[in-house]
Amino acid sequence: MDLAVIDDTGRAATEKLIRSLPAFWAERQRLDRIDKWWRWHNDQPVMDPSKRSREFNYLLETSTTPWLGLVVSTTSQALAVEGWRSSTLDDDELAAEPWQWWQGNLMNTRQSAVHDAALAYGTSYVAVAQGQDALTGAQMPRFHTYSPRHMMAFYADLLTDTIPEYAILVQAAKVSDRSTPGGKTDGYMCEVWDNEAIHTISFAGSGGSTPGSVADCTYLGRTPHGASICPVIRFADELDLEGRSPGQVEPYISIAQRIDQTVFNRQVANHFASWVVRWVAGLNLGDNPESEKLRLGAEKILVAPDADTKFGTLPATTPDGYLATEKAEIEYLSAVTQTPPHALLGKMVNMSAEALAAAENGQQRKAAKRKESFGAAWEMVIRVAATIMGNDEVAGDAAASIRWTDIESRSLAQTADALGKLATMLQIPPRALWERIPGITDQQLTRWDRLQAEREAVAALDAELLGNLESPVEDDGDQ
Repeated sequence: MDLAVIDDTGRAATEKLIRSLPAFWAERQRLDRIDKWWRWHNDQPVMDPSKRSREFNYLLETSTTPWLGLVVSTTSQALAVEGWRSSTLDDDELAAEPWQWWQGNLMNTRQSAVHDAALAYGTSYVAVAQGQDALTGAQMPRFHTYSPRHMMAFYADLLTDTIPEYAILVQAAKVSDRSTPGGKTDGYMCEVWDNEAIHTISFAGSGGSTPGSVADCTYLGRTPHGASICPVIRFADELDLEGRSPGQVEPYISIAQRIDQTVFNRQVANHFASWVVRWVAGLNLGDNPESEKLRLGAEKILVAPDADTKFGTLPATTPDGYLATEKAEIEYLSAVTQTPPHALLGKMVNMSAEALAAAENGQQRKAAKRKESFGAAWEMVIRVAATIMGNDEVAGDAAASIRWTDIESRSLAQTADALGKLATMLQIPPRALWERIPGITDQQLTRWDRLQAEREAVAALDAELLGNLESPVEDDGDQ
């Protein structure tokens, strides 16, 4: 490529990076707070700074619980892609190619990180680029998964556009320092993904700094990604008409703070006031305040020579009120996040299958809503990958769908009974019901298809042989 074209391309990509960094750092600051609450580094409960001591510091550190991480994981565990379905392709081998890309990128395990980040932060990203299989060297699209703390996409229309104009990736690294040839300093290694290529740019700085001009950056080159669009797909938890997607952590931080504060108050009461305090008034101890008179034991009786001496006790502080408050706050968190109460409280005593299903109904509806948005995003990832691989049939299949694992609480016997009734009473072909069996993968369905075809072939051969044996022998007239 002509050097002037490279310079112009590099300058345009660098200008996009510089223009976008202020918005990225502002969003990063918000996400860092969310990250603390998601990753069990909660803000400590509030207390009088003048009373800080080693004991109080210990109580503060042990009073926090990762409640919001549990809210995220409970929903994420209900989200697992287990197949891709074409709406037009009948050729099993051709239709299986997108799933080969999926498995080649180890997305069976990596998908959960994408879902977790989207639920926790509100968004996450999957970027697709041309690449090779690490073992065979065969051409294969590569799926790159990114947290919104490192990547941010920019859209012409945030609400309606599925494909961004460009996206930036910012990661802290040691970069070359122009002021000291050959030296390294703190800085950022960045990428700009646009509709042409992946541009790599570095600049020196720290603490969320932004280059003042193109001259402050080093353009390191470009790598074609193989698509004619910006191949970055956004996974949004709940995108509203204002373009906001707050996620499952930020809206509920205040409730988690209240729970931690209640736990801290209970721990303080348990540590400093959980025993009976004995008091005495009007007792003359003489010159020895450490008198044996105050050393009480189970076999000793308190006796005072002065009739005006009074004895008494101060009751211990009971944790009942704190425990009731803590339970109420946890139930509030369960209600507003649609998390099953037994998932937070750990209580599940003699629950029938119907009661368990009812308790998890809200969480199932919540997961179903995420399956709609995340499923559309995964379908777009497959289509972008097909574009890069030149597979026009898959790239143009806008009606293709993602198949999710069924994790509803019911026994296999119940599932088999329901599917059997659908096949016999409604005459639905049994093969169409196979994929409704929980946990069945596309590989198992393919194997079952092969076994079914072999069984049908053997049955047809048996029927033909049996028919030949039962056919009457024609009489040729000989006696």
